[in-house]
Amino acid sequence: MNGDAQETDITILDKVVCCFENLDDLLRQSLSKTRNVYALSFPKPNFFVRTLFHIPIAVGKLLDWSFHPCWHDWNAMKQTIEQHGFKQMFHGGKLMWDVYVFERR
Repeated sequence: MNGDAQETDITILDKVVCCFENLDDLLRQSLSKTRNVYALSFPKPNFFVRTLFHIPIAVGKLLDWSFHPCWHDWNAMKQTIEQHGFKQMFHGGKLMWDVYVFERR
């Protein structure tokens, strides 16, 4: 992520956070540039999705792919967002994805 990015009213990370190994850096930089609304989607933290998600992670590591998805502590991620002054205003999702929208307090 480019540290020189301009501030924005709304940040949307749609199926992005599971592609970054250094989630803390992505959150820190994107949250610091967001004025009002922060939205993101990520794999549902249930047994079924977690198991399916770890298959490409394992294959990627085994075959030494340059890219493989990452599984993070999604609850810690939500806490980090809230610690940056945002409050959850929506939670929804579909079969495999959770969607959260936060608004700056």
